[in-house]
Amino acid sequence: MTTLGQIRGKVRAELGDSAVPYAWGDSQLNEWLNQGLLDLAVYVPPERSVLLSTTAGLKDYVVAVATQVVTEVRLGGQVVDPARWRVAWNGTTQTLKLLDDPGAGSSNLQVFYLGFYAALVSDTDVLDLEVVVEPALVSFVGWKGCVWLGAQREKRGVLPGTAASEYRALYLEQRSLHGRRARSSYLTP
Repeated sequence: MTTLGQIRGKVRAELGDSAVPYAWGDSQLNEWLNQGLLDLAVYVPPERSVLLSTTAGLKDYVVAVATQVVTEVRLGGQVVDPARWRVAWNGTTQTLKLLDDPGAGSSNLQVFYLGFYAALVSDTDVLDLEVVVEPALVSFVGWKGCVWLGAQREKRGVLPGTAASEYRALYLEQRSLHGRRARSSYLTP
């Protein structure tokens, strides 16, 4: 499991920013890392599930706040026909609405959904991104860092290099590769 401090170290190594004083502060790199996680969540969303206890007569169940789309529902281990449930959003939470009473014999409701990655705040926060997708996140931050450098150079009248466009292309290629692997019928291309 990779922590924020470790992934930031990988970014610094990639960008050649390992000597103090750093070109970019920790807070700037953290901001770009979190922006990258938001972007990756759209194309390579984490598949998650939540287990809820059912109550006879109760058809509405609050689902995790950070859901993009509910992909499957199981009641007592059996898949519920998608025509027998829907999801409602009230602006702050999503509620799974079963069309049928779960009954007294059903003990659990498992909801599968595509979610988001947790924001990284502390150096010990663990990145919940698959290790194989980490290079895409590093490339995203490399792209942002090179764009920032280019803007600083332009202020001094120096033409920016091509590194930003190269990092952007690398990031988009990696994101596309992992996005195809993770793509489901629930996401648009």
